Amino acid sequence: MFEGVERFFSEKNKNAKKVTYSELPCLENLVKNFDFQPQKSEELSKDEALYLTGKWLEEYAYYKIKEKLQLNEQSIGLGLLLQKANIQNTDNDFDVMFVLQNELYIVECKTSHLINNKSQLSEYIYKLDALGNLPEPEKLNQQNQIKDRLKFHNIKLLTKENFAIENTQKFDDWLNSFLG
Repeated sequence: MFEGVERFFSEKNKNAKKVTYSELPCLENLVKNFDFQPQKSEELSKDEALYLTGKWLEEYAYYKIKEKLQLNEQSIGLGLLLQKANIQNTDNDFDVMFVLQNELYIVECKTSHLINNKSQLSEYIYKLDALGNLPEPEKLNQQNQIKDRLKFHNIKLLTKENFAIENTQKFDDWLNSFLG
């Protein structure tokens, strides 16, 4: 998720119901890029901000997986929160989880991996292992390390380089691999 928005609502503003462009200037460009019309000028409700910065991708993945694999409501979940019993601050948020042929699959959706011009991909891979954009071609060593880590953890990565909402073929191919 777009890191600034998530941080804005999770830290000092956890009870906030809106965010203005002056509080989080990155939102203005985001609204323009999506050609989105917020309910109020120069601000977004919490729901609008979170939806634009990543919830839309989670919903897209959920409905696409559910439809393609013909899963019932008991076999797939969206926005699941798991917490260890009697231990505070151990929340684990999972975007999409589904069970197919008695195997559990976890789908993590990220709409931005560059924070302060630095890739957050390694952090995401570790998060998935504990329970995208690949770097620029000139950073080949880092790119190879990430690819090795993905292979080691058996993680399939669909990034804008090989997957875009306008071209869903790679995502469909991945879903079709479950169907035989």
